[in-house]
Amino acid sequence: MEETKACTKCGTVGVIGKDFRLRKGGSQSWCNACHSQVKADWAKTHPENRRKHSLKQNYNLTEEGYNALFTEQKGACAICKKTEVKLVVDHCHTSGNVRALLCYPCNSFIGKLEIYENQIDAYMQYIQHYRKG
Repeated sequence: MEETKACTKCGTVGVIGKDFRLRKGGSQSWCNACHSQVKADWAKTHPENRRKHSLKQNYNLTEEGYNALFTEQKGACAICKKTEVKLVVDHCHTSGNVRALLCYPCNSFIGKLEIYENQIDAYMQYIQHYRKG
């Protein structure tokens, strides 16, 4: 039987692990809907802190660390070298380690490569086959 509890914010009863996020030592006291709303409200009222919080929470990276990478890369994507584009933090999904700053298209492509890395040769053969013709 699924364990339930009531949200301490709105009173809604929900299933732990489904309606309440699990944390070390138990589950959060607010339901997922309340938690998401509070986060969204905080982001709207603290726009100057949102990026700093996101960098720290998602990548364990300070704003200074991001700026150091940006300066080291001369404001360019680490792969395509484009400048004047928004750079996002690329990280290893296995270890969580930050690798570099990439433009969105390069970061998206790298993500796909990681998922399908065993098929890269087949993709390249496919492209080369139809390029000939």
